[in-house]
Amino acid sequence: MFVERAHTHRPSFVLTTDNAPAVAHICSRLDGIPLALEMAAARVNVFTVEELATRLDGAFDTRFQLLTSGSRTAPYRQQTLRATLEWSYGLLTPAEQRLLVRLSVFSGGWTATAAEEVLNTECGMQSAESTPLDSALRIPHSTLDQLAQLVNKSLVIADQQAGQTRYRLLETVRQFAAEQGTLDEQAQAEHSCYYLTLLGEQEQLLQSQQQRAAIDILRADFENIRVAWRWAVQAREFTLLTPAIHTLFLFCEVRSNYHEGITLLADVTTELTAAATTSQPHLQPLLAKVLVRLGACEVMVDRHENAITHLQQGLRYDADQQERAFALTYMGSSAIKRGESTNIRAMLHESLALSRQSKDRSSAARALFLLNNETHGFAEAIHHFEASLALWWEVGRPDRIAEVSGFLAWHKCCQGDYEQANAYWQENMAIYNALGMQHAMAWALDCMGWAAWCQNDLATAQKHLEAALALYRTIGIPSGIAMCLAEMALVLRSGGDVAQAVEVARQAVALVRDTDDQMMLTLSLNYYGAALIGAGDAVAARCILTEAIQRAWAAQ
Repeated sequence: MFVERAHTHRPSFVLTTDNAPAVAHICSRLDGIPLALEMAAARVNVFTVEELATRLDGAFDTRFQLLTSGSRTAPYRQQTLRATLEWSYGLLTPAEQRLLVRLSVFSGGWTATAAEEVLNTECGMQSAESTPLDSALRIPHSTLDQLAQLVNKSLVIADQQAGQTRYRLLETVRQFAAEQGTLDEQAQAEHSCYYLTLLGEQEQLLQSQQQRAAIDILRADFENIRVAWRWAVQAREFTLLTPAIHTLFLFCEVRSNYHEGITLLADVTTELTAAATTSQPHLQPLLAKVLVRLGACEVMVDRHENAITHLQQGLRYDADQQERAFALTYMGSSAIKRGESTNIRAMLHESLALSRQSKDRSSAARALFLLNNETHGFAEAIHHFEASLALWWEVGRPDRIAEVSGFLAWHKCCQGDYEQANAYWQENMAIYNALGMQHAMAWALDCMGWAAWCQNDLATAQKHLEAALALYRTIGIPSGIAMCLAEMALVLRSGGDVAQAVEVARQAVALVRDTDDQMMLTLSLNYYGAALIGAGDAVAARCILTEAIQRAWAAQ
């Protein structure tokens, strides 16, 4: 519809590969509202679609000013998007108007239970500055009846799926509703309390066989959780955040959404550090918990310098045995990637000992899993993997069970048992898909691509590596991207495309140099050297391979 109308206003306009993302963004930001799309399309003779998309991301007034090109012969309510919404709003009863304003506190949808819990709470306080509107905004227990009326009038959308009804406002309607009255602090506090409690309640489920159910709950309401989190941070309501800190980390860990974890945990760190180091020293254990989880997320996306800083800071703020074990595990993981072999075994063994003392099977399983990197033979490595796997079975976490068995499959692959290795990976892929484990899925596809190359099945190797590369790019892990590119260079070289192999390998090396991941850099240099040999450039190949040997030796 947008393309058709845009072509009417500017006949030269066509949809292309380059402008399609901007057009899709416009349609999404306008919630697919036909009138809004008509108005936006009328602006293509003034702005490019990229400029339109940027302007629609601006302030709400800017959006409304942009969308004022309705037909002059149409009724006034159809001439601008604001007029349309004002007309619809004016048809509501006062109670329905009040409810619509209150519903703007939700982001990304809500359930009937959430509406009752958040909106029916009586504040019990009214400041001297409170207005009649503030009082009227406290919704009586007829919330659900009024909600049904808003659904009937198409201002609230009701979606039914998996036996549950979820309600939502189009983003345009939500922003308009938020303009119509000031949300009282109590509504925002109740919203934050409800969703951070919901997050905290999933901690045990995320570490059990009910992992999938917990993930579905959090995924459905993560927009609300994000808003609730940020309100609690700005209001310095740290008691609301306390039970949610580790659950947020677990959710981001399972879903490979480390960048989201970094953003939200960094927000807390700023406010919490100021409070814990001045007027509220009792908050220092909580600060330690936040810092070590922030550092753990940073390790996973190759931000090693920041990660070590935050992990070490966490250990200085009164971290108990469990927190110290947790931090040491991720410091060890970072050291492995960076090739700092001196203290790795000591850190991991200390983490393992502390985990056992505090009966923290999860941290013990992580330490055992990483200790395989410090072995010098398949038998010892497999022993550590099997010990880690046994602990994860005791804990009951499907994601970690699948991940560790995937690494066991890698050892089968290294020993030449490709059939058994692929059987393990294919079995695990169902779990990865069900839980949304993008990192584990990417790694398994990467390994399957390597195994296919070893068997000279170049088409399958390329298919798996391209799929892995797309996932690594989605979740933003530079070392994973570099690894896939380097392996793709081997496939290209084997297929005879030597020039492309050299270029792809060069990109891999350039990318991984910025991550301080010595293991991936060493391997990427190795494959770059192989590509250069294929291209007949022996001098360059010798230089690159010599660097690879030196780095491998230094990192042991």
